[in-house]
Amino acid sequence: MQRSVLALGTALLLMSACGGGTGSPIPDPIATTTATAASSSNATPASTQTASPFTTPGPLPPSSAPPTPAPSPTPFATRAISAVAFVDSYEDALIAGDFPKAWSMLGAAGRSGWGSLEGFEYERKAFMASAGKAYTAVANPSGTLSLAEWLTGDPFAASIDAAHAVLVQVNWTALSHNNAGWEMWIVNPIPGPGGWELYQVR
Repeated sequence: MQRSVLALGTALLLMSACGGGTGSPIPDPIATTTATAASSSNATPASTQTASPFTTPGPLPPSSAPPTPAPSPTPFATRAISAVAFVDSYEDALIAGDFPKAWSMLGAAGRSGWGSLEGFEYERKAFMASAGKAYTAVANPSGTLSLAEWLTGDPFAASIDAAHAVLVQVNWTALSHNNAGWEMWIVNPIPGPGGWELYQVR
């Protein structure tokens, strides 16, 4: 009888132990943590993520735009400078006694006042004897008639390109107190060598 009671007690203990194993198991928090860590190990590192749109930009590359060119002189200023240089060449030829060169620089219609190279040389020699060698030349002088007014009534007016010609005044220093001490030239543009021809209107 004691053996049966002991056997029954043992059987009840075994059944109780087996009954506890059939309930819902409690998740192992360590195992969960380990699984989470393992799954996150494949995440993209922060250093490789896209930069914030508020990141301070780096320095801009140097500009490749070409420098602004210096302004070119106006055609009128260029013509005036060239015209004065041509008058200088003419007067310097007279000072040097090179009358054929000076004669060749006159417009064909503008030579009529002298008639010939000989008449031109005779008159200019006499003038240069009193005028000396010093003079000034000014393009488009103020305080005088306009180019169009100087051309009024002149027989060679039809030969002048009035839209592009330049008026040049020459003042001889030795004759500064003499009304004959200044000349007025129309410097007319032409094609070919030299680019100009001279017409004396005073």
